[in-house]
Parts: sequence; structure tokens; C-alpha cells
Amino acid sequence: MKPELDALFLAGINHVFYHGDAFSPEDAPWPGWLFYASSQINTRNPLWRDLGDSLNAYIGRAQSLLQAGQPDNDLLVYWPADDLWHNPEGQMIQLTVHADWLEKSATGQLMTELTAKGYSYDLVSDRQLESVSAANQGTVKTPRR
Repeated sequence: MKPELDALFLAGINHVFYHGDAFSPEDAPWPGWLFYASSQINTRNPLWRDLGDSLNAYIGRAQSLLQAGQPDNDLLVYWPADDLWHNPEGQMIQLTVHADWLEKSATGQLMTELTAKGYSYDLVSDRQLESVSAANQGTVKTPRR
């Protein structure tokens, strides 16, 4: 779990949380009630004893440090979500975890080019652009939330 969390932190995500943890009554035989899309973080998981004082503490410290920092990317890339919703090929768009729908878009292609050239960027939405103020020397400043 830690390598996956570290990859998220390196990608700029500074707030993670568990979801989909299934309830299992204590009297249910091993392995208990399971849910296929759950992390199975419960007392029946061998990792249970290590989560509180080690992994969860690490996550808390890392998030705290990352949230205290200031974003410092080279560029803001506008992602026109309405282009996705107004797809001429139809409204049935599978928004998969692997985001091939984004990679195929013009914005996705631009993101690939920017990454290859060594630029860092954040995606910005219409709603975020509504709150942008002009700064000096052709830069923009977004409010910190």
C-alpha cells in the first residue's frame, strides 16, 4: 500500500482516504463478509496491527506536510470538461480509471507533450478559472483552498 500512496503523493495528491471498507460481524466465519471493491481493512487482515501506528501515521504526516506547501507548477492547462459531455459520438462515455478517454483528447495530447518536454502543470476547470486573478508578468493566481 505504501508504494501506491507514495506514487499518489508524488503525483500531487495531498489528501487520501479509505473508502469501501466492508463491515463484517465478529461471529462471521473467516474470512468474514467480503466486498470485491473494498480494501478489507479490518481486524481479520494481517496488516491490521500495522496500520494505525505506522501506515496511517505516515499518511497523516505526509498529508500534513504536503497540504502546508504551495503549488508551484509551470503551467495551468485548461481542461474543457464540456467537450467531453458534448461528444458528437454519443453520451455513453466510460470514465475508466485508466483515463484513455483523457489521453485521446486534445488536452491529453497536450499534457503528453508538456510532460515529455519537462513541464509540470495542473489542470484547471471553468469553475476554477472564474476565481482566477491576474498577477504580474503574465501569470495568473488561483485562490488557495
